[in-house]
Amino acid sequence: MVTCEQLFNRQPLSGGVRLTVGGLMKLRRYLSMILAVLAALMAGCATTQMKTATTKGQFETVFEAARQAAIENGYAITSADPTSGFISASQYAVGGPGRQVRLNIKVAKATPVSVEVAVVPPPGTIGDIEGIVASVLRSIKSRVPDLVW
Repeated sequence: MVTCEQLFNRQPLSGGVRLTVGGLMKLRRYLSMILAVLAALMAGCATTQMKTATTKGQFETVFEAARQAAIENGYAITSADPTSGFISASQYAVGGPGRQVRLNIKVAKATPVSVEVAVVPPPGTIGDIEGIVASVLRSIKSRVPDLVW
């Protein structure tokens, strides 16, 4: 334990280290900077991004366009069920085995047909997840020109 007398009289602490008020201020400033950097990094971590688009196109055409868009964007289809309109795909992410970016696309049989694209990154990912969603939607739009989001 450090006493006030030791701090103000510049008495050596155990181990011979001298800690002054000025030294404490520097230490506090460095710790504050480290915490600020850590907070910025954590705030920059990517989270699930989702967008919905609509089209007057046929459900079957839109579903196939969404499936092809996933493949075109480098995702491996893990399941594609035309009955439910759900497509699930994944892509390995940098950072070790088991880290995958998941892509989920839901094509709803409605008038107009809606397409919901969601990208789920692995925890701690830093990157442009919104850009991935936009890229998938652009790929679908290249096959279904009236797609709007």
